[in-house]
Amino acid sequence: ALAVQFAATSVAEAAVISRVEVSGNQRVDAETIRNYISIKPGKPFSSSDIDEAVKALFGTGLFSDVQINQVGSSLVVKVSEYKVVNQVLFQGNKKIKDNALQMGIQLKPRATFSQQTLDADVEAIKSAYKRIGRDDAAVTTQIMDLGDNRVN
Repeated sequence: ALAVQFAATSVAEAAVISRVEVSGNQRVDAETIRNYISIKPGKPFSSSDIDEAVKALFGTGLFSDVQINQVGSSLVVKVSEYKVVNQVLFQGNKKIKDNALQMGIQLKPRATFSQQTLDADVEAIKSAYKRIGRDDAAVTTQIMDLGDNRVN
């Protein structure tokens, strides 16, 4: 009797939607986003399926924020995409050439931008200068928003 009662509860908690709406995407196609999640129109799903969908979208590394909510008969997937690096520029570096600095950092053209990666790259540049005896080298950053979700 317990198994029957449990099965009835899980079916009652499952929801069915008629469509998946995607908003906030700029570069990533809505259909691509739909393909990353397992919730499909006409199929029952639960809150754990929503949790899995959020994790799957974050796992792509393309989004800085993901929100999924059921609104009426629709599942609304709202995403914020990470910005994309257009180019990395160096100024004032006399002792270490641009190409050597570029080899030692993670941010590259066409890569997704994150503040964590930028912070790690600043530390990598400081370390490069320390290795050549320039312990007092100052490294500052400037992020230039180019629009269309791109930065320099």
